[in-house]
This record gives sequence, structure tokens and C-alpha cells, in this order.
Amino acid sequence: RRIDSQHVARVIDGFITERGIGVVVSELCDGLDLMHYRQARDVTPGEAIALVAQMATGLVAIHRAHVLHRDVKPSNVILTSAGVKIIDFGVSLPAVDEKTGAGEMVPPAGTLPYLAPESVHGDVDARIDTWALGVSLFELVVGRLPLPDLGAHSWMARIVAAEPFPADVLDLIDLRIASMFERMCEPDRDRRPYIADIEP
Repeated sequence: RRIDSQHVARVIDGFITERGIGVVVSELCDGLDLMHYRQARDVTPGEAIALVAQMATGLVAIHRAHVLHRDVKPSNVILTSAGVKIIDFGVSLPAVDEKTGAGEMVPPAGTLPYLAPESVHGDVDARIDTWALGVSLFELVVGRLPLPDLGAHSWMARIVAAEPFPADVLDLIDLRIASMFERMCEPDRDRRPYIADIEP
């Protein structure tokens, strides 16, 4: 509820049912999610970057409200008539400060291809969302994940080993976009920027 951004779905209520099921009530966002939008049409690199820029603006607002999203991906972003809106706070966490460290070890959560290496150790901060935004950037520009043929076990092995993406993956995108993707998906978290530092 503290998050105030035109690029984030407004959370209206949240509660636990008598059966212990967590419920988040948010505004209805009318439009396609970015995964289906990308599948339905050709998206130019410029358009993809514009969409990711709006996602970045929304994520900066999320982090400033001391929240970690933890499941950033194109299917959790709706393209409405007013621009993109980030949805789905089902695995989000409150954070200690604007750098959004969780303040304690937390179990992994999110979607495998978008998980940063530190996810498996449980020591996460806002840069976990930077990684996921970088993977989303690649996916929206190219139309597929950086390593589309990996199964769940291979993805998990890559995450545990903190492997960088292979150089031939970068050859699929424009040099400037590749440079941004590399920065956002830097396996060493200490060298990976916060989204607020790259949003402009």
C-alpha cells in the first residue's frame, strides 16, 4: 500500500483466510501481460527498452517503499492504455531500508530463469530484482530467454554456480543493450547496480 507509482498495480487489501491462504487484492489492470504481448507481435528493440524503462521506474518505487518484489518477469507486467503496471506481490518481502536488504536469510522464491545467484543462499536485497529485470530486457528484445533450452535442473545448477551468461548469448543483441544486460545480470552482486542507479 505504501507504493505510489503509475507503473505498479495498486494494492487495495491483503489478508489471511480461515484456511491459512494468503490473499492480495489489487486493482484490475486491463491489458496483455508483456510475455503474451511479445508473443503476439514483433517488438522493436526501442519499444522493448521503453517497456523495460517503465518497469524500472515501477521497481524504483517498490524499492523506495522498502519492498522486494522477487518475481519480476514479463508475465508479471501488464501493458495497459496508461503504460505498464507491475503486478503479483505473492512472494514479495518487506525490507529494512531503501537498499531493501531483507535483514534475514529467506528461502528462495520466484521463477527459475529470472533468479539471481544469491537467491539460493537467502541473503537477498534489491539487486535480486535488477537481475530479473535484466533477463526480462533480453527476453523482450530477442523474444526468448537467454538460454531457452535449459531444463529446471540446469537452471538451478547455473544459479548455484553463479555462472555468467555465455558470450554468444550477447551476440544476439545490440552492443549497447548487451552492455546493459551484462551489468544487470552480473553474477557478483557487489558489482551489480541497484535499479535506481541505472533507471535514467
